[in-house]
Amino acid sequence: MSNREESELAHAVCSLAHSICELGVVLKDEMQWRRSHDHLATKSDLREMENRLMTAFEEIEEFLDAQKTYNDEDAVRVTNIRADIKVLSDKINELLATSGLPDALRTKIGALKTQAQATTADLVALDEANPPPIPEIPVDPNPQPS
Repeated sequence: MSNREESELAHAVCSLAHSICELGVVLKDEMQWRRSHDHLATKSDLREMENRLMTAFEEIEEFLDAQKTYNDEDAVRVTNIRADIKVLSDKINELLATSGLPDALRTKIGALKTQAQATTADLVALDEANPPPIPEIPVDPNPQPS
């Protein structure tokens, strides 16, 4: 190997060593940047969060639908009970207005009327004890695509 070749080789080795040092500095800077931004979510993380949110929204919607069905059934039951109480109360009033009823029967009818009034009062109290309706949640008529 000639002096010239040795010199070129030495220069190439020095240039390579310098490039390796620069690469080390760049890698060190990149590692520091990554450590400082470690909390950032990746696209995969965001997709997973979106899937979890959508699943939660679907579960909430299913619960709300089931609750609405239950509430509707309760409303029908309450309406039926009120109708039954009205029929019984009207029948009791009709019987009380009839003359010739024995006192024992009048007493039983009065007790039934009192019981019907108490049941009505309980229903009213139950209705008043319910929480107020859930306030309307505004819905954006023009949602922005994500």
